[in-house]
Amino acid sequence: MSTDKRFYEQLNTFKIADNPASAVQQVSNPVHLQSSNKEVLDAIIQVNRAGMRDGSPMPGTGVVTNVQIAADTTGHVTIYTPNAGEVFLVSTISVAPTAAGNINLSLSLEDSTSGAKAVIDASTGTVSTSTIIDILNGPLYISAECFLQAYIGTNTNGVTVNIGMHRVR
Repeated sequence: MSTDKRFYEQLNTFKIADNPASAVQQVSNPVHLQSSNKEVLDAIIQVNRAGMRDGSPMPGTGVVTNVQIAADTTGHVTIYTPNAGEVFLVSTISVAPTAAGNINLSLSLEDSTSGAKAVIDASTGTVSTSTIIDILNGPLYISAECFLQAYIGTNTNGVTVNIGMHRVR
């Protein structure tokens, strides 16, 4: 693909309102970063700006999701991994117990290639069903290469990890 015309032809079935982020990513991936591709590189930038894939929250991509972790589950648990090429801006994360009991957990980012971890926050104690542990008040960016993971040391009666986020790429 060496022309912006070919780039636009591959995307001509989409409208900006359709938010074809995965299609734009797929068509953009094979483009080589070289001066002969300047026109198509400029077209990719323009399409990404028009589709709000410029680092700002993308309209219609807000997600509030939760991950249930069963009672007595311990060790590392992946909480959320975006698809390849996607980046999410996490605004908030909280943990709520399923029932009263003891919790000892930490939330971290994990590097998918090296396995290195960076702790975001940790909490321990006796909780009731009305307890909400505020783990994060953003911003935090996650991707397939740097995703959310919990380490659970004690988990008497189960917990739910709630995540509020928007896709930015």
